Amino acid sequence: MVAIAGCGGGDESEPRAKAPAADQGATNRPSEERSNIDSFIAKADEICASFNDSWVGVPEATAEYYRDWDQSNADLEALDAPARISTEWDRYLAALEQQLRFTEAEEGLELKQAYEQKEKAAQELGLTDCSSR
Repeated sequence: MVAIAGCGGGDESEPRAKAPAADQGATNRPSEERSNIDSFIAKADEICASFNDSWVGVPEATAEYYRDWDQSNADLEALDAPARISTEWDRYLAALEQQLRFTEAEEGLELKQAYEQKEKAAQELGLTDCSSR
């Protein structure tokens, strides 16, 4: 089955907040916030890409594979998501963990549903290496 090999498709079309013109210090906040989010997404995608690259063409159903997947999940959980995307990030992590659990248990329907939830959450975040799309 598909593992962490996919976090989401990149969509840069999300709306940006406009800072009040009177507050000169606030005018940089939206771009700074976007930069923080972009940096966070890049870190998450780097973790996913590293996991994916190490398992390309290797059978997935090994104890080492699941240990590496679990470690990748722990590395992703250790990231501190920017407040603006923390709810979506938590949703992604929960779906990813559920996908791992169902993959290990070989639960067909539940695995498919967990995978779809993970993909949707990944796409909402704009992840690329952590998604199969």
